[in-house]
Amino acid sequence: MGNRYDVQGPFAIDKSVLLHGKTNLPEFWEAGKQSDVAGRVGVYVFCLRAGKGITPYYVGKSEKAFRTEAFTDRNRLKYTQALDGYKRCTPVMFFVVRPIKKGQIGSEIHDLEEALIHLGYTKNPQIKNINRLPADEPTWSIGGVLRSKGHRTDAARAFRKAMGMS
Repeated sequence: MGNRYDVQGPFAIDKSVLLHGKTNLPEFWEAGKQSDVAGRVGVYVFCLRAGKGITPYYVGKSEKAFRTEAFTDRNRLKYTQALDGYKRCTPVMFFVVRPIKKGQIGSEIHDLEEALIHLGYTKNPQIKNINRLPADEPTWSIGGVLRSKGHRTDAARAFRKAMGMS
């Protein structure tokens, strides 16, 4: 078995971060456990929490740092488009974090991103990105979520529900 990724979140996002990201992003990254993942890499999933459910709208990968890749202008535009049609909702973000290891990342994060896009699509066909299905069985797992055994954290349970896996 390859690397085991862990889920962090869901982290509520103030809508002003989406509308005026450059000025409000430091507040997001310095709050709570987001600071623990800001410099890490992996896959992020932007979702909307409405009522009792969480729906995925965009899946992206970060090969440098979540801090620099999750809230680019292009991504924030996709996130604000997802808000259209919702009177009341809370934007949230999950981070599927790669273990800290030195060396090259390879295609692993790309494969994980594709798999989560397809999982997200099963819950929400309106997801903002759709890629092809992975050709081979991936060698990675996500603790408590996918291809792993053992204890399931609250974050893993919430993530599974958001991705339509429960």
